[in-house]
Amino acid sequence: MTWRGGLAVAVLLALGLVGGYAASATWSARTVASDDPATPVPAQPELPSDPEPVVNPDPDQPPLATDLEYHVERLGDHGFEVDVPVPNGWSQDISEIAEWKWKPKGYPPFTYVLRVERVAGERRTIPSMLAQRIVGLHDDIRISDVEITERTSDSLAYDYVFNGYRRHAFITWIDVSGSGEAEMEVATNGRERDVEGMRTLVEHVASGMQPVTP
Repeated sequence: MTWRGGLAVAVLLALGLVGGYAASATWSARTVASDDPATPVPAQPELPSDPEPVVNPDPDQPPLATDLEYHVERLGDHGFEVDVPVPNGWSQDISEIAEWKWKPKGYPPFTYVLRVERVAGERRTIPSMLAQRIVGLHDDIRISDVEITERTSDSLAYDYVFNGYRRHAFITWIDVSGSGEAEMEVATNGRERDVEGMRTLVEHVASGMQPVTP
């Protein structure tokens, strides 16, 4: 065999080895991919996504201030009463047996509102209430475009669209009597311009809430 013939054979052998290694590597990769649930699946043709919600302009009332003055209102019944700080000049918008709402007098819907609710009857811990609320937000067909923006051990901040308006909300739970369970819920929702005022409002109301002792 001439040196040219020997060289040709060597080249063919090298190509065969490289080709065999490449085929083996490709097969190994396919085998691993088929058994590994964390491996991304090849992209499928994109399905039509939900259209962006149509959002109306916010009412043009001034932003919620961060330096409100408060007075105390007593809520509940003789079995369970609490004293709650409420902003001066706000009136009760809707009041139910265990839920109270306030907003500035004369303000239209979709500005901002404060809500306080007694939730002691649910007999849930604060972490349980928080987890339940997150699930409920994503399951609520009345709202869309939900995004959790902040989360602590006892509070949530989130955005959503309701009835054509972009809303921003803060919510927290309080164990007023030291029972180990969530007893009161404090929440507010409003416009983007109200975010800092709402954060301050919820913190002030929650920290100032006091049980009424017999």
